[in-house]
Parts: sequence; C-alpha cells; structure tokens
Amino acid sequence: MKKILITDVASLLGSRLSDWIVDNTNYEVIGIDDLSGGFIDNINPKVKFYKFNLTNLKKTQRSF
Repeated sequence: MKKILITDVASLLGSRLSDWIVDNTNYEVIGIDDLSGGFIDNINPKVKFYKFNLTNLKKTQRSF
C-alpha cells in the first residue's frame, strides 16, 4: 500500500486533506504534528499519527 505523509495534520487544512485522502483513495495516511496550533480531535482515527516537532531529526528519520 502506498503511503502519504501529511505534516501539520491536526490543523484545519491538514486534517481536511487527510480526511479526503482517507475517504477517496487507497493510500495509508501518516500524520505528524506537535499540536502547537492544531487539535488532536481534528485527526482522522485512520491516520497513523506521530506527535513531535519536525525539527527533532531523530524522530523524523525514524518515522520514515
């Protein structure tokens, strides 16, 4: 299965984009957000979610 990574997935735009991809494609969605500007309730339950800041290179590399 192909995967799509969405950063800022808890924001309004990121969460709506992930909802559309989950509902309309066969891609697995992986989302990264540090929740500094978004809300965890915005994240689709089908999204594989990681909570961290992309400036943390070790966590970013592990997620890929």
